[in-house]
Amino acid sequence: MTQLDLPGPAPAHPAPQRTTEQVTRLRLLVTVKTAPRPTDRSDRTVYAAGISADPDRPGWIRLAPIPIGELGPAAAFGTYDIISVDARPADPDFGRESWQPVPDTLVREHHLKRWQWRQPWLDPYVGETVCRAQPDGPTLALVRPRQVDGLVLAPHPDWTIEQRRRLDAYADRLDPTGRQDRGPLCAPRFTGAYRYRCNGYDCPGHQHTIVDWEFAALQHRLAGLPDDRLRNALTTAFLRRICGPDRDPAFYLGRSGNRPDGYDVLGVYWPPRR
Repeated sequence: MTQLDLPGPAPAHPAPQRTTEQVTRLRLLVTVKTAPRPTDRSDRTVYAAGISADPDRPGWIRLAPIPIGELGPAAAFGTYDIISVDARPADPDFGRESWQPVPDTLVREHHLKRWQWRQPWLDPYVGETVCRAQPDGPTLALVRPRQVDGLVLAPHPDWTIEQRRRLDAYADRLDPTGRQDRGPLCAPRFTGAYRYRCNGYDCPGHQHTIVDWEFAALQHRLAGLPDDRLRNALTTAFLRRICGPDRDPAFYLGRSGNRPDGYDVLGVYWPPRR
């Protein structure tokens, strides 16, 4: 199964086969894109994940690293876009779902705008518990919580000195005048985490950090607000709206450590409640 040892529907086949180092053309529905941040490999990279659009090879796919500064306008993509890209199997330590894309081959094909278009793709992947996850289990999952208890906000620790050095060098190359808008690459003011309980028996509760692109992007768009109003805007958007009583949310989870429940929230699937 590609889910976290869960009952209920799941894809019938594993993720695309990884038997050689040859380049493979992948098609996928992008479900999450992480916020950009400076890394050792590139000045600004993201990783994206989604489900295969190839009916012969269904399953989760992670693409990393994606240097967003190297993507042209035709390759700019977001969540619920269907894209195609050449990719090679990544280091097995990153999980069997992981692939290393060839950035200049990425093509955005189509966007699924409405929830009713997305649900036939995603509902079969929804699981109900994270409590039975194993360290060697899937690195990606979609889990519906029994109850969302809250959104935890805390001041962002800011980038390290080395990360700031790389950001400054990158911005200077783009615009030596210093007027370049760096967007979400500036450290957001707040980190966020969801507190929730899954449907596992006697679930003690989970708290998983949000690394969604939109969480950082919203803070950038509202940079002029004072802290209290920004906190309220984040709570309104990511708790009251996305996890509101008229929605049926599920969390896209990506493994972030060796603990069985060591996951980050990569994004939220939040169709209307039926």
